[in-house]
Amino acid sequence: MTAIPVVRHQRAAIDRQQAIAGIFVMLGLVDIFVFGFLADKGDAVFTFTLTGAAVSVPNLNLAPGPVSEGLGALSIVLGLLYAGLKLTSLSRRLTAATVMLASLWPFFAGAMPARTPLPFVSLMQTTMLLRSRSS
Repeated sequence: MTAIPVVRHQRAAIDRQQAIAGIFVMLGLVDIFVFGFLADKGDAVFTFTLTGAAVSVPNLNLAPGPVSEGLGALSIVLGLLYAGLKLTSLSRRLTAATVMLASLWPFFAGAMPARTPLPFVSLMQTTMLLRSRSS
């Protein structure tokens, strides 16, 4: 009697850590090739003081292209570290937070070169007011 071989199909197994690391690398590539190379000329201006405040902090002027490229490279490196190393829970969360902030940078900087400054203090005050009213 002849044995009939049974073929079992197995799905390609990718664990969650590898998938998240791939997303980090993709975000880094988007930062470099979309936001870095296609950035507008001019600087993004970030202000840290309110208009008419007694204490004045100088504005932060950054060129969006090179900063987006550098943060994209950082996201790629962190994605590769996330995939290759056994990280603790805290370091995984810090890595994810860093990559997310690095991916948000081009949206802030690319939307406003040489136009209106982004007032961080006013945004934080509005956020805190909304949060305190909802409680």
